[in-house]
Amino acid sequence: MSSWYSIRCDECSAEIMVHEDWSNPPTICKSCKADRAAKWYDVSCNKCGTSIKVHEDWDRKPDLCKSCLQDARAKWQTKSCQKCGTTIKYHIDWDRIPDLCKPCIAREKAKWQTKSCKKCGTTIKYHIDWKHEPIYCKPCKERFAKKTVSCSQCGSSFDLSMSLQIKCHQNGWNLPTKCHQCKHDALLIKGAIGALRDKFPFATETTIEKRGLMFTEKVAVVRSKKTGDVVAEVKMDTEGFIFLDRVAVATDIKTGKRISKTYDGVDGLFFQERVANTYDNRTGQKTHKTRSSKKGIIFQENVAETIKKGSSGTGKTITESKKRGIIFQKEYMDTDKNK
Repeated sequence: MSSWYSIRCDECSAEIMVHEDWSNPPTICKSCKADRAAKWYDVSCNKCGTSIKVHEDWDRKPDLCKSCLQDARAKWQTKSCQKCGTTIKYHIDWDRIPDLCKPCIAREKAKWQTKSCKKCGTTIKYHIDWKHEPIYCKPCKERFAKKTVSCSQCGSSFDLSMSLQIKCHQNGWNLPTKCHQCKHDALLIKGAIGALRDKFPFATETTIEKRGLMFTEKVAVVRSKKTGDVVAEVKMDTEGFIFLDRVAVATDIKTGKRISKTYDGVDGLFFQERVANTYDNRTGQKTHKTRSSKKGIIFQENVAETIKKGSSGTGKTITESKKRGIIFQKEYMDTDKNK
């Protein structure tokens, strides 16, 4: 005949009556069992609202049901880092899925450095792997962006680089108004009109005029400074077949005959400088040499000094650029002998 016996509750040690035929006898009393059941409560799944059983002693209480938790885990996927091949875990709902692992991202971030804009001092962020390290910040690049302008003498288009514009701005200079070709021709023209001063027994002044069908041909018109009469003209031309040379050709207005030709030249052995050499058109003999020089002590101006061949060098013809007028200024070149 079956019999009952007593055991002690595992939690409170109260007596519990147990039958010997029970396959799964209790280990805690009814009171402790009720206390345990009271610690369980229901919460709703944040995703679908399904009821979830939660124990008050749990450190991390679930906010998703098992079904929603499985769906959320399925959205986590893996890919390889493009740099080192390490596995990266990412969520399919992310707007920006990473291509690099965290260590590679840290190494890439370390390659970004900063420096100051050469113009305004603003901080520029740049990558050390860039082939060309930036010099100027974005606002300065936009403000001094490369632009195309027309030459004030010949009308040809030429570019003003960013560096040139910034350099002019920093030094308070006006932007160039003449193209490279006109700047190159300036010494030749000044050399030609400087040599003409020895042909005419009076001071001269010269203006650059535009002629031709499209007003692109520049002509240096030489006048008597006293009377204003035109006495000569200087035009730029080219000579040669393969290697073309620029030449300034001076023509007598009264006779229409060529007076001289002025070519590029160099002077000096170790420290060479560019000069303009003038040759008599009839004899082909060199008559004058012209070089660029400075005039003044504090406020220096660029002038051209022309020396006649065979002279002692003390008598020089000075050609300098000047402006006439107040509102609408007109540029001209004044030529006279200093002795």
